[in-house]
This record gives sequence, structure tokens and C-alpha cells, in this order.
Amino acid sequence: MSEEAIQEVRASEWVRAPVSAFEAAMRNQEPAVRLAATIALGRIHRPEAVALLSELVGDPSPGVRLAAVEALGWTPGGAPALRARIEAPTARPPWHDDERTAAIGALGRAGEATDVPRLIGLLSEPWPASAAAADALGRLGRRGISAAENATADLVRCTTRFDLRLVEPCAWALSRIGVRDPGIAQQAADRIGHLGNEQARAWLVKAAWPGLDAERRTTLFVGSVGGTSRLVQVAALEAVEADQVPTDIVAPWLVHPDGWIRSAAIGALGRLDTPEADEALARAARDSDRWTAAAAVEAAGASALADARDLALPTALRAAAAASLTEVSALVELAQGDIEPAVRSAAAGVLSEQESEAQKIGLALLTASDVAVREVAAGLLKGGDPEVGAGVLAAALVESDAEVFRTLLIRLDELVAREPKAWPAGRLGPVLARVAEFWSPRVAASGSALAARVKLPAPAPAPPPEHRPVLRTEIGGPWPALADVSRIRGARVRTDRGEFVLALDPLRAPVAVWNFALLAEAGWFNERLVHRLVPGFVMQTGCPRGDGWGGPGWTLPDEVSTVPFDRGSLGMARSDPDTGGSQWFVSLADTPHLTGEYTRFGEVAHGMSVVRRLRRGDRILEVSIERVP
Repeated sequence: MSEEAIQEVRASEWVRAPVSAFEAAMRNQEPAVRLAATIALGRIHRPEAVALLSELVGDPSPGVRLAAVEALGWTPGGAPALRARIEAPTARPPWHDDERTAAIGALGRAGEATDVPRLIGLLSEPWPASAAAADALGRLGRRGISAAENATADLVRCTTRFDLRLVEPCAWALSRIGVRDPGIAQQAADRIGHLGNEQARAWLVKAAWPGLDAERRTTLFVGSVGGTSRLVQVAALEAVEADQVPTDIVAPWLVHPDGWIRSAAIGALGRLDTPEADEALARAARDSDRWTAAAAVEAAGASALADARDLALPTALRAAAAASLTEVSALVELAQGDIEPAVRSAAAGVLSEQESEAQKIGLALLTASDVAVREVAAGLLKGGDPEVGAGVLAAALVESDAEVFRTLLIRLDELVAREPKAWPAGRLGPVLARVAEFWSPRVAASGSALAARVKLPAPAPAPPPEHRPVLRTEIGGPWPALADVSRIRGARVRTDRGEFVLALDPLRAPVAVWNFALLAEAGWFNERLVHRLVPGFVMQTGCPRGDGWGGPGWTLPDEVSTVPFDRGSLGMARSDPDTGGSQWFVSLADTPHLTGEYTRFGEVAHGMSVVRRLRRGDRILEVSIERVP
């Protein structure tokens, strides 16, 4: 019976059902059912869930209590309950209280500037409470809460503590916050040579860089790139901005045998923006490897329209040329009509940053054949004048893609809010009727918001299809049966550079695992490019277009957790919340800022050396799935 109840809870979570849909489950006698409901409440991100989660913090089951604390960190308005849990008396030493430690870490997601002094004080406690406080401070800094800068001196001191388990979280927090005080920045830089942890050294390079003067930056750069750690070398190259380090010190790294270093050097030279850097990038643009050449063209930021139009050039070079253009009419031409998706998306990406002609460009691209270009067009019309309303309405009446249709609904909602008299309910009725054509919780939510704006009943959502086509296969029902997903255990990935093995996590991320296995067994991933490779960060693949703008035709709900995104973690790529599909990535280093933000659905069990050898443009030859009987 509990299996059926958990399946129902998961299905409600996946469609982002109202909080009331979970009330019965949270009072179920089975702890497993209450646990599923608690996790779901955190993943739907609804402020009205705070009351229920605050109640679940006192659940008899330790697992439910811990999950409730973690869920409060993802729930708007959850900070007061987290503060109360941190200050609550405990029978054990506070730093051995798992729920209190979880509350400290969660405060980084839900807390405010007023929490910084509290978290600084917690740094003096033993591990793991102190590590959770450091993590929380880093998250506050990443969220742009400037008060987190008050913690930098304390975080640097924590890297000198004897407990080495504190070094990584403190170094990471400093890298997220950034150290602007020259004295503290120099202290952080001085610590780099004393640490045996290469990941912590790399983070401290990034942390100290903003507060150092030009001479000390050059000293830090030379000392870092001259070492033997790839992560530290990459961190130093990635830290370089305009006029910060002499070009002649950076340029030699363009010929380094390590692809990570060459790639980072290209980016650094592009940011230096000097004649010498442009000359070095021009040489790299003639490299025999088309992906290296393309990166150099894009980093240089100067190209000719003729290169973007030249069908004799490799697609990667044409896309890089398009990404370097500035002439709006040329970019619109490429976005609307080029034969290669990568070139169209490169041009659209540049256009998405336009401000002065945003409405004109958006209206021109709304009828493009490429769905990615239409998505850019809909985004450009944000905050548009009433004159764009007719174009948005006409596009919404014929749009076939769920995500583009949803964006158009949002644009209409904005237009109605600005000039309600121009938008009587009858004018929007035909568009709202189309909501039932899309099986998408995101479309249903946006349609309901627009209907409420014009005082119409919420449109009926699309009924779950009896069969949902996926390539050459069909699956019964819109969501997986948990019992079937639990049998999926792993995957073997063949690439141009060898094989690696993935251990999948169907317990924490059943939808992501099910989707990955379904696509793999349909041959979806065969011959896909590694379209994104960020040295020391991620390797990403699974895009049918080869440019990072494509997906399978549907989106997945996020299944976040507090399982760390350590090196080798397998994650679901997305653009916005709940927009995962077929693109997946492997973390090439520890990436704590992804924890709790992206779906982690497995890890590399064997063959991480193969993953680290992959380069942009390499191919995934085949993904085979392992199931248990």
C-alpha cells in the first residue's frame, strides 16, 4: 500500500501540484510516505508549504525531520523556521546534531544579510557545523548578498585550522564571495602554497584575485600557472580580466599540450583585449583543430559576415563567426535562414542581448522556423509596448512548442497588466483554450496566471496522454512507475576516447534516471557531440542540435537534493527551473554551487580519466543501460 501512496506523491510532485495535494501523505502512518511528501514539498518551492514543513520538523522519524529541514531551505519564507531549529536546545553537542547542521547549510539558500553574523559565529564550532556555516556564507555571497563580505577574514582564518575538512568549504565560500580587501586578499593568496588540496588552492586563487593589485596578481598568476595542478592553472587563467596581467605572460600557454590549459588561455586572451592578444588569437584561429580555432575566433570577438556565410567552413567556425558579429540585420538574417542550427543559435544568442532594438528584433524572429530562435524572440519582447501585442497574440495562436508558448503567455500577461482595457477577456479566450493542447505543468501554471489576470476560469490542463511517443518507442502513461525505475542501476558510455561507467540514482531522481534510460535505449545519445567543455567545471552532451539549445521535445521537473555535486557527479542540464530534457553533464571538479540547484542523478563509477580526456567536438558513440532483474 505504501508503494502506491509514494507513487501518488511522486506524481503530484512531478506536476507541481498544490500544497494541499500532500497533506494526506504527510499524515500517513508509514514514514516512507511522509518522507516522500516532505521531499516533494521542498521541490515545489511554494511559500504555503512552510507551515507543513515546520510541523514535519517535529516528526517521529529522523529521516523525515532531516528532509523537512532541508526542504525549508528551498521554500520561500523558510528562513525563520531554520533559525529556530539552529537555536533549539539539543540533547547532544550542537555540532553533532544532524538536523541543526542541515538547518545551518539550508540558511545559505533561504537566509538574508541579517544571518551573516550568526553564521560567522558558527564558524568557530567544530566540524560539521562549521563547514555548513562556511557553505551557507558562500551561498549568500553567490546570491549577491554583500554582507557576506564581512565573513572573509574569518573564512581565511578557518583555512589555517588543524581540521582539514574545513579547508575546502571555506575556500569555496571565499571564491563565491570574492575578497576585495587588499590585506585579506593577500592573506588568502599566502595560504595557497600551504594547502595540499588542489581544489581548495584553485578556489583561493579565484577568491584572492579581486583584491590584489596588478603586481601581486602577476605574481599569483605566474606562481599558479607554473605549478602542476590543472585546476589551479585553469583557475589562474580564468581569473584574468582586461589589463590585469601582461599579455606576453599569458600568450605562451596557447601552445600547452593540455587541452584544458589551451582553452582557458584562449578565454584569458580574449578578455585581455590588447593588440598582442588579438595577434595571438589570430594565430590560434588558424589551428588545425576546428574547435580550438572556433574558440579563438569567438574569443577575439571580431569576424566577418562572409565567414559566417561561408558554407565551405566547418560549422563550428561559422557559428563562432556569427557569435562575433555586431550588425543586427546580418544577425537576423543568419538566425532566420541559415542551414545550420548552430549558426542560427549563435546569431540568436547575440541578438538576445540587444536592448535598443529588442522589440523590432523579437517581432522579426517570432515566425522563424527554428524553435530556439522563436524562444529568443519571445524573450526579447519582455516589457514590450502595446504595439507588440498583436504580434505576440498571433504567434501564440499558432505556436507548436510548449516552452515558447509558455513564454508567449507570460508576455501576454505582462501586456494585460500594463494596459488591461486593451485586452478584454474575449480577445484572450482562443489563446487560453490552447493550454489544453500542451502536456506541461509549466504551461498550465502560466495559463492559469493569465486567466486570473482577465478574470476567467483557469483553463483545463492537457489530460495525461495514454501513450507518449519518444523517438521509435512508446511508454505507457506520462510518468514512470517507481518499481520499474528502481531496476535501472547504471550505464556504460562509449566515447571517441574510451569508455566510462555511470552509477545511476533512481531513488533520489527517478524521473531523470527514467528519462536518461529511455533516451539511451532509443539510441538518442548515439553520435552526439560533446558540445560544451568548460575546463575544471563540466563536460556536457546530449543536445540533438550540437549547440546546447536542443532537447527531446519535453521538459522534466527538477529533483534537487543535498547530495554534493562532487567531481564525477552526473547532472541534468537545464536553462530555467524544471526545463531539463536530454542534455546531461559530468562535473570535472567539485562544484558545490550546483548542489541543491540542479538534479544530480548519478555519478561516474569508473573511468573518470576518460571523462577528463574528452574535448569539445568529441562524440558519445553509445550509451547502454544496466538493469537488475
